[in-house]
Amino acid sequence: MSNVLERLQESVNTQVALFPKTKTCQAIDSGRFTVGDYHRYLLMIFQQTYQGPSTFALAGANLGVHRPELRDYLIRHAEEERNHWEWVISDLR
Repeated sequence: MSNVLERLQESVNTQVALFPKTKTCQAIDSGRFTVGDYHRYLLMIFQQTYQGPSTFALAGANLGVHRPELRDYLIRHAEEERNHWEWVISDLR
C-alpha cells in the first residue's frame, strides 16, 4: 500500500511543479489572460461547482461509521461549496 501512496505523492508533486508552466498560468503571469479567457474557464468549471457539493455530501453519507472524521469533513465541505456555482453565474453576467 505504501508503494501506491508513494507513487501517488510523486505524481502529485510532479503536477504541482508543472502547474506554473501551463498555458493559463503563463498567460496570467504575462498579462495576456483576457476576460474572454476567464469566461471560458468559468464555463468549464460550472458543472463541477454545481454538482460537486452533492458528490461530497453523498460520499460522506456513504462512509458510515468507520471514518467519522472523513465523513464529517466531506459533509462540511459540501456545505461550504454549496453556493459557489452562483459565483460562476454572477461572474459570467
